[in-house]
Amino acid sequence: MAAAFITDPTTAPDDACIADLQPVQFAVPVTDVTFEPFTNEAMGLTGEIPSGWADRGQGIYIDSASATRGLILQAFPGTPQQAVDLLSSQTGSPLEEGATETIGSYEWTFYQVTTQGFSFDVAVTSDGGTVVLAVLQVLPSERDQLFASIFRPVLATIQAS
Repeated sequence: MAAAFITDPTTAPDDACIADLQPVQFAVPVTDVTFEPFTNEAMGLTGEIPSGWADRGQGIYIDSASATRGLILQAFPGTPQQAVDLLSSQTGSPLEEGATETIGSYEWTFYQVTTQGFSFDVAVTSDGGTVVLAVLQVLPSERDQLFASIFRPVLATIQAS
């Protein structure tokens, strides 16, 4: 478009390519994260989430300041493998298994996938016959910071009843 304008500034350049542009996504650093308690009686979960995040129901919490950040905190009957298989089918991509680590009251197995412009970190554990699932959805550019400053602290507080 710039070249067309320079060649003939009196004629509007062809701007059809603008429709193909993807929106710009800005990742603003998150600092000084504070947390507040949550109780999800339907899921049988308690813990803490970042202050100001909105409860969208069914264990979904969205950052009020950025629609690109979200947490899914759920508990349901089944096995961790069933949860991983379900998430793989929903994302259309296999989840890459990572480390297993004790954080808070549980030994979590971590998985990660980047798809559809987002990074998804998944932590799965089992409490008896109940799967406890936590998912952090963020932009890939902010994944490392938010994994440390939000996801790990949230996992440390999760309790299934």
